[in-house]
This record gives sequence, C-alpha cells and structure tokens, in this order.
Amino acid sequence: MATFTGNGTDNFISAPAGIINGFTGGTLAELNDLIGDRIDGAGGNDTIIGGAGADTIIGGNGNDVLTGGGTPNLAFDQLYGGSGNDRLTAGGTYGDLYGGIGNDTIIANASFGVAEGGAGADRIIGSGGFIGMTLSYRDSSAGVSINLTTNAASGGDATGDIISGFLNVFGSAHDDTLVGSLNNRSTLRGLAGNDRISGRNQDDGLYGGEGNDTLLGGDGNDTLQGGLGNDLMNGGNGIDTVSYDDQSIPVQVDLQTQVGGLGAAGDTYISIENVRGSNGADLLFGSSRGETLDGDFGHDRIVARDGDDSLRGSFGDDSLYGGNGNDTLAPGSGMDHAFGGNGRDLLDYSSAYLAIEVDLEAGTVTGSQENAIVGGFEDARSGSGHDRLVGNALGNSLVSGSGNDVVDGRDGDDILNGGNGSDTLFGGEGNDTLVFNYLFGAAVINLDNGRGSGAGTEADGDRYRQIENVDLSGSASVGQVVIGSAVANSLTGAGGNDTLFGGGGADTLIGGDGADRLTGGTGPDSFVFLRIPFIPASDVITDFQSNDLIVLERDGFGALGPSVTASELGFGTAAQDADDYLIYNTANGQLRYDADGNGSIAAVLIATLTGAPTLTYQDFSMV
Repeated sequence: MATFTGNGTDNFISAPAGIINGFTGGTLAELNDLIGDRIDGAGGNDTIIGGAGADTIIGGNGNDVLTGGGTPNLAFDQLYGGSGNDRLTAGGTYGDLYGGIGNDTIIANASFGVAEGGAGADRIIGSGGFIGMTLSYRDSSAGVSINLTTNAASGGDATGDIISGFLNVFGSAHDDTLVGSLNNRSTLRGLAGNDRISGRNQDDGLYGGEGNDTLLGGDGNDTLQGGLGNDLMNGGNGIDTVSYDDQSIPVQVDLQTQVGGLGAAGDTYISIENVRGSNGADLLFGSSRGETLDGDFGHDRIVARDGDDSLRGSFGDDSLYGGNGNDTLAPGSGMDHAFGGNGRDLLDYSSAYLAIEVDLEAGTVTGSQENAIVGGFEDARSGSGHDRLVGNALGNSLVSGSGNDVVDGRDGDDILNGGNGSDTLFGGEGNDTLVFNYLFGAAVINLDNGRGSGAGTEADGDRYRQIENVDLSGSASVGQVVIGSAVANSLTGAGGNDTLFGGGGADTLIGGDGADRLTGGTGPDSFVFLRIPFIPASDVITDFQSNDLIVLERDGFGALGPSVTASELGFGTAAQDADDYLIYNTANGQLRYDADGNGSIAAVLIATLTGAPTLTYQDFSMV
C-alpha cells in the first residue's frame, strides 16, 4: 500500500492500489487543494480522498471507496466508481457521482449535482433537503420507473436500486414513469422516450423531452414543458404553466380549443392557466378564464378572450390584444402594438428602467427602450426611469415608479400615484385622487400650496395641481399631515396618528386607524368612521359645527339601524336604556359607541369633539 503526495500543479496520479489523500493539514504536503486534482485509481481496491479542490476521481476496476471534498467546499467534484462494488461520497456544495457497473453505494451529500448508480443493484442516498441534487438514469439501457413519494425504483438501471432523499430525477432515453415527491417541490425530466411524468402536491417542474409524453401536474402551481413530440399536458389543480421556452421554432397555443399548432402541433392542454412561448414568432390565445400569456422572445401575437388576463410581450416586436375582462398588457421592449379591449385594462411598463413617455390620449409609447402604438387603456404604470404618464378621458389610474416623473391625468376622475422621486402630478379635469403606497416616514401633503415634503418619503419634493383628494389608506402606519384646498376635498389618513385639515369647501375626512386629529375648516364637512377604533386610538374633531355630519359605516356599527334615531343617541357617561347605542358626554365632548345599547358591554370611545358642541341625532348619517 502506497501513499502519494501532490504538488503545486495539476496532478495526474495513477496507482494499482493505494491510499491517495488530499488533505489540508498534517505533515504531508496538500494534494493541490486549491486548484484540484485528477486521480485515477486504475485496478485494485482503492481508497481515494479528494480534499478541498475541484477533483476528478476515477476508481477504475475494483471495489473502491471514493470521497469528494467536505463542507465547506465550493469546488465541483466528479467521482467515477468504474467496475466493482464501489462506495462514493460527495459533500460540500457541488458534486457529480457515477457508480458504474456493480452494486454501488452512493452518498450524495452535496447540495447540487447528479447521482447516477449505473448498472447493478445500487443504494443511492440523497441529501434530502437540498433541491439541487438530482437522481439520474440518463445512461440506462431501458426505461425506468421512479417514484420519489414511495422511493420505489424499477426497470433498466433502476432494477434492484434502493433510493431515498431525492427531489429531482433525470429519466432515460426510453419510456419512463416518473413521480415526484409528495410534500416537496420536484423537478422531473423524462429526456427521450414516451414518458409519463406526474407531479404531486407542490409546485413541480415536469419536462418531457423528446417523445410523446404525458405530463400530469397534480396539485400545486406547476410548470409543464413537453418538448418535442405529441404531448398531453394536464396541469391539474393550481395555477399551471405550459412552457416552450426551450424551443426556437414558433408555436401556436390555444387554451380555448386546448390544442397546439406550428411547433406545438400535436400537443394537448388540460387545466392550463398560463403559457410561456418559444424564441420564435408565436401565436398565443387565451380562453374564457383569466390567464397569463408570455410571448418570451420573438415577434409574438398574443390574444386574450374572456377573463382578467395578463399578456406579456417580453422581447421582440409584439402585438397584444386584450379581451372582455380587466386585462394587464405588458408589451416589453421592441416596437409593439397593444390594445386593451373591453373591461378596465392596464398598460404595464413597470419593468422599464429607462425613461419612457406613455400617452394614453395620443395612443403612443416612446422611449429608448420601448416604443408602442396603444389603445383602449384606462390605466398605466411606468418603471424606474424619469417617466411621463398622460391619461385620457376614461378616468385613469396612473402609477409611476422611482424616478422624477410627470403624471398628467387629463380628463376624467383619475387616481394618481407618483411613487418615489420628486414627482409632478396634474389632476386635470374631473375629481382626482392622489394616493401613496409606501410613505415610510412622516410626510406633509399640502393641496393648498401644491407641495409635498418629508425627508425619505414618497411625498418629498412632489408638486401637485388640480388634485381634489388624498388617500393614504395603503401607506405605512406613521403620522401624516394632509392639508386640503379651497375646493371640496376627500382626505383619508393612513394607519397612524394623522392630522387632516379640510380647508375650504365641503370636505370629507376619514382618519382611519390611529388617534387622528380632524379639522374640517369652513364649509359643511363630513367626518367618517368606518369601524370601532382600536382602543385607545380615538380621534379628535377640532371644529364640529351645526352644518357638519358624523358619518358611520353600517358594517362597522352594526347595532344601529339604517339611520340614527333620537332614541339611539343618549347623553351622559353611560347608556340609560336598551337602545342607547351612541352616548355623547356634553361635558367633555366624548362620543362613544355601545354595541348592546344598555351598558352591559363597555362603550368604546369613537371621538372627542373639541369644545363639546351641541349634538343631535340629525348630526349623524349612516352609509
């Protein structure tokens, strides 16, 4: 028995029998741990330990014990057992293990790679939790049947195998039957042959390869790729995708007729919700359900039918046509055509990172990255460049991204969202609303002077013109300040302790969650409460007057009838009879809601009216 020591260059070591050990410490020199070794045991029963480099270890003839690098080894080891009853072990991150002829034991502890037993009754143990390790039968001389749920293996090179701990399988070039893991996501590849491939409960990837394959998704949101041949693809439950992104020739997919054409001729689709096209000029058609149709590369034509669909042109000069639902069309890069059709449709350029101008009134999109002719859209969204969004007369929702954008609603009742950056927002004609999603800090939104401020918030540096309303209900729970203008405003706070000031006009103030401070200003104002406040987060109404209203939402105050009656409004500190659902303290202005009307359950403070003004049942409204 001999001991071999490597040097500082790539080593080719061949021995009839011996121990070859590339280790990182001790009295012997390291066996080229950093660069990697090629070690050939040739004949004999060898024990070879690769060490930390990217090693290629060949056992040759004999019953060999081969070990790749251990944790933490980021190199890629390749272990070949050859003939004989070998034991192969791979640790670290990457490793391919090939048992060869014989009854081998393979311990596939690497995170990524391939384990293939070859001919013989092999014991192949995977790493269980790592989804990158794949059980392979690519070189089998006959079809195999592999079930990752029951760990059953039979047929071809799988005959006599004992398997465990794998989530992914490569089949053979013959007719295979592959079944995924019950509770973990699996990737199953049939390669050539007429394969039957079944997913289970998770989001599985099923790939038929060449041949007339049957792909059954099962539960979960699965991806099905039939490959060449006449394939049946049944997604089963979940939101499933049929994909042709491995093909360069054009395909036609029609989810209504459930048959394919062109490069997909002979394919059949059942329970498929989404389609990803090929690299060619595809024809993709939806059905009566809502689907996602993605052309991928090529000059594609994508047509929705009924349902709320998502159409993506991705790359190439594409034509997108929405159907009867509320569709989202994302033309992508290239010279595209996009038409929304019936319903409320969104033109989506949120993935664009260079400046673009989207003009729904003119029907054009221009920019260095995207260009399009568009029509029939109510809503539009831009990306992270310094963009310009222009609406039309349909009443638009216009959302820009993180650049310094210009958003112009034009006619109609528009919803405007500038996103991050110092944006300029014009409401135009109509009753327009300014919304924010992620203020993440205290901001001041002032419609009276047309400015936004608040360091680090979406509002900082913004400019506003002809905007009547502000809605912060979707933003963070931080106290915000919203100031209205001289016209009638609707101001809705966020989840924190907000300050809302209506200014002139007949304003509507909705504090939302939190202890808010509400000031209507001049004019007949409405103070709206959607539900019982979270204790102790009650609001303060600073200037309630006789021409103002307190508006209560029926679902939030279910004990009250369709309108507040005189008997339902009590005075004092507690309910006096069976139907005192509202209790007003004339001494301190506190207004409470008593759900049972008789004081058995503690009344909840809704708001405090500064100065304790006179209040009657006629000062309330139910909506």
